[in-house]
Amino acid sequence: MTKDLTTLFEYQNKTDRNEAPMNSVRNRNIDSEGLITDFSYRPVQEIESGFQVNFIRATDYYPFVPSQADINQQILRFTYSFTFQGRVRLEAERDEVRLGSSTASYPYELTNGRVPGKSYLWRAFFDYSISKNLQATLNYDGRAEGGRKVINTGRAEIKAFF
Repeated sequence: MTKDLTTLFEYQNKTDRNEAPMNSVRNRNIDSEGLITDFSYRPVQEIESGFQVNFIRATDYYPFVPSQADINQQILRFTYSFTFQGRVRLEAERDEVRLGSSTASYPYELTNGRVPGKSYLWRAFFDYSISKNLQATLNYDGRAEGGRKVINTGRAEIKAFF
């Protein structure tokens, strides 16, 4: 759009089929359509922020009664880069999955691994080059999926290159 403002609009039409033996729970015939939008703002080279909105409708036609999932997703991100040294990236995400029927069992691929209901995810990444041969990385993930308890995961790593 401008030098510091960019946008992406993407339409997806995807088919995912797996034809296993007749009684297998792995059978699926999923057609999905989605609209993905991403707005990015970079006022200076070191700073970028973005907002992403996604809408996806997926239908599994394999069972005699089709299963449908409506997925909407919003992601807010912020990145700060240290010139030639590293970067910090923060993300917050909200997902909502609505199943069209009260199916107790549905294929993992129908919702792209998401659980029904509202889910909240937040992430923090920190990469830094301490020296030419030494790099540090810190990652944090938090999530509260479908009304379940919050799960926090962290990882720290220092790599030495010889």
